[in-house]
Amino acid sequence: MFFDDFGGPQVTRTNFKATVSESEPYDFSLFTSQDVNTSVKLSQLVYTPPASVEEFNAYYEGKGQQPPAVEKGNIISVAAKIKGFTSNNKLETFTIAAFALDLARLQKSAEKKSSAKTPTDAILSDVAHHLKILLDIDGSVEFLVEGPGSVVFYGEQLTTLVSNGRPGDDSDSENQGSDMSEGELDEMFRLSRR
Repeated sequence: MFFDDFGGPQVTRTNFKATVSESEPYDFSLFTSQDVNTSVKLSQLVYTPPASVEEFNAYYEGKGQQPPAVEKGNIISVAAKIKGFTSNNKLETFTIAAFALDLARLQKSAEKKSSAKTPTDAILSDVAHHLKILLDIDGSVEFLVEGPGSVVFYGEQLTTLVSNGRPGDDSDSENQGSDMSEGELDEMFRLSRR
């Protein structure tokens, strides 16, 4: 069973993936619970630039700003950030990766699309890997992106069931059994992993 009693807390490890853009941050407050302790170990970030010059221009126009000229080959920075409470109880934002977006790349992609259908070329700077960032998750943690395009955060999520009873308290609901059969519990936990 999922939470068998082996004398200590049971940790469930699952793969973690979140696609984040400036307009759609990933907010853990939607997924936190008082009955579980969750942490995320980030291992890789992958940047996906805007698919077209039009999408790039729409990003800036949506912010009421003039887009940089794509023809000049400017390079802009897109930042992946984490926002959360620090150990001194302050809400802070930290940049964990910055991706270079060469605007000439968007222009070349547009030219290729007009001549032949080929995927946008990925370049080495689009991936930040071998990361070892461990975050204890509470309702304040958010993944953010500042700039056009999106970033996919990859890693591992660790979840531990938190007991509501006091240590040594034998009247714990865990020890009293359940009204559900083992098959029903297995089905419930299987559905919760989706």
